[in-house]
Amino acid sequence: MKTIVTEIKPDFIIWTGDNPPHTPWKTNYDDVYNSTNVFVDLLYNKYNYSNPVFLSLGNHEEAITDQFYPYSVSANQEFLKQMHNIFQMWLGPQESVTFLDYGYFTTKYKQTNLRIISLNCFLCDILNFYLIKDPTDPFKQFDWLESVLRQAEKEGEYVFIISHIPPGDTSYMSECSRRYIAIVDRFQNIIRGQFFGHTHYDEFKLISEYFDGNKTAGVVLTAPSLTTYSFQNPSFRIYEMDSDTKVMLDYFQYRLNLTEANAQEGEPQWKVAYTAKEVI
Repeated sequence: MKTIVTEIKPDFIIWTGDNPPHTPWKTNYDDVYNSTNVFVDLLYNKYNYSNPVFLSLGNHEEAITDQFYPYSVSANQEFLKQMHNIFQMWLGPQESVTFLDYGYFTTKYKQTNLRIISLNCFLCDILNFYLIKDPTDPFKQFDWLESVLRQAEKEGEYVFIISHIPPGDTSYMSECSRRYIAIVDRFQNIIRGQFFGHTHYDEFKLISEYFDGNKTAGVVLTAPSLTTYSFQNPSFRIYEMDSDTKVMLDYFQYRLNLTEANAQEGEPQWKVAYTAKEVI
């Protein structure tokens, strides 16, 4: 493992959600908003981070974990308005339109041809009991995703898809997985990255083409979490991409060994556990 010796200054941050403590039946909206505000304050004020942050909602962001009503815009209005107010420095007028109504949005990275699509994981969360009524694309998220990708293709853009619960996970509805795979297969020519969280594990999943399981259409990259929840060492990941093609070149997996950190004095030592190229 290599010790960090310089400050990391990423061009942008992908924030895949799950900000409050993982106490599903004890959490309330104050916990959700306060914990999210803490992270924003750390980035924006303490560390003076001024580059873009691309965010998505986690399944713990609701007062009752996983429960998000997907059939009425007004039912979630106060929750999404409060989250929007916290994230407003990273959500412009166009992004705010769909975020305030549905919890998903799309934006571009500065003046480049890289488009970010942030999906609302609640709409595919298998533990969202509201979905029992109608699990077939509530709030028309996949219709919207397909339309955004078609427009991106026409305009010569490359795309990163970000969200919280990764497709193919046991927490992700099978109906959603089938639709998602079909869309990724169709637009694999412009989708350059798929970034998720939720599992707290360091993992990736291959997405096969819809009609040919022997061919790969894309890779879902799931980074481990910063929290120690589930008996993990805190982790974060730095991706390196080609600035022209937006193809992933490598990633660096940073980890904090809690046993070592607790046994020593001074600042904890974040170390590179491995790089993607080293383990291929």
